[in-house]
Amino acid sequence: MATYSAMGLTLLARKYRGTGRVLTFYTRDRGRIEAVAQGVGKPGSSLAASAELFTLSDLLLAEARGLDRLSQARVIEAFEPLRRDPIAFGYAGLLCEIVAHATPPDEPMPHVFDDLVDGLKLIAQGEDALQIAAAAAWRILGELGVAPDLRACARCGADLPGATVFLAAEGGVVCENCFSPFDGAAEVSVPIPPPLRALTETLASLPLDRVPRIKVAPELWQALLRVVRLQARFYLGLELRADDYLRQIERRA
Repeated sequence: MATYSAMGLTLLARKYRGTGRVLTFYTRDRGRIEAVAQGVGKPGSSLAASAELFTLSDLLLAEARGLDRLSQARVIEAFEPLRRDPIAFGYAGLLCEIVAHATPPDEPMPHVFDDLVDGLKLIAQGEDALQIAAAAAWRILGELGVAPDLRACARCGADLPGATVFLAAEGGVVCENCFSPFDGAAEVSVPIPPPLRALTETLASLPLDRVPRIKVAPELWQALLRVVRLQARFYLGLELRADDYLRQIERRA
């Protein structure tokens, strides 16, 4: 069997034949891949550390019919703080869910990989988890070509310099002339003031590690993440489990 190496971040893990696991990685050079890790559930397994969620590793894999096989792994960064803090865990999970379910298999997207890893790194370092998750998720949607256009009306195409409303069913924003009161149910719409539109334009070109320097009202980050969640749900068909987890954490707080 041919072997190959890759730098990958562990997105998902599920049980496979006793102590085995099927691991979903996002790699810089090969995109999203799945591989079987045999015996990873046994005490002392050399692969166990790389099977942990959010772990960045150098991987050695063997091509096989069906699923590839993970034969060796060396941890580069474990991002331990993400597993110790419930809020950090939830927002890191949200990013990984989007990448795991929205990216095509075996199609490298280096910028998606970089934003995912940089986002997890910043959250692990103690930066505001909601802010970083919103910024990274928005950028990743853009790199996947599915970020909504907030600059023009989704119905008439008019430029939108003022406040507008994002409508999940439209996958974009609508102008005052096109907006109907029947469109604006709170669960499927988000008001888009000009500062939020300006923020998204800044995020398109600003390196992710500079996002913590952006000083805007926390409500803008919340609104941006709301847009991301609705776009993931309506456009990509993703019901993010991380959302349920975060709501439970917020109720306990």
